Amino acid sequence: MHDAPKSQPTFGPAAKSRFTPQVFGDKPVGLVVVLIGVNDLAHPASLPEAADEVVTADELLAAIGAFVRFSRRHGARSLVCTIPPFSGSDAWTVRAEAVRQEVNARLKAETSFDAVVDLDQPLTVETFAA
Repeated sequence: MHDAPKSQPTFGPAAKSRFTPQVFGDKPVGLVVVLIGVNDLAHPASLPEAADEVVTADELLAAIGAFVRFSRRHGARSLVCTIPPFSGSDAWTVRAEAVRQEVNARLKAETSFDAVVDLDQPLTVETFAA
């Protein structure tokens, strides 16, 4: 949702400004995979210059919905992914986890998307515990 801070240029511009040229460039697109949110949740905790970029569940869901609507206007279907877990990362916070959980619950209940893939459950650390 936000451009990369100047100290972290490898993250680049926000997805919303890259979406059209990178996804709907020269060739027709039939399916768009929408997977956003980890950086939006992690950057405020891990990058001091991004501390004021805290996002809410409503903001993330609005951004995801915008990508889906824009894809449909271009004739593409959308596969929306839940936000994968990032616990154990230095960027993880209780607040970010609460937002991630809310976004994921609401995505899984959403019926207006073409499809939703739940990345949360299969990638949860406990899933791999022996």
